[in-house]
Amino acid sequence: MRSNSEWRSQNSLSISLFFVAVKSDIVYSCFWVLSLGVGVDFGALLYFAIADLGAIEISPTD
Repeated sequence: MRSNSEWRSQNSLSISLFFVAVKSDIVYSCFWVLSLGVGVDFGALLYFAIADLGAIEISPTD
């Protein structure tokens, strides 16, 4: 049978690992959103750069 201190140390280890997993998931999500935003901005710049070259014709809609 385990003593109270053994149970406590195991529970605290589980809680610590849980918080590490949550923090790393939040950091990963932030980097994913940041890279998505950079990708969208780069795509828009590339689109307008090609449009300036005349390869894509941008016409206003009525």
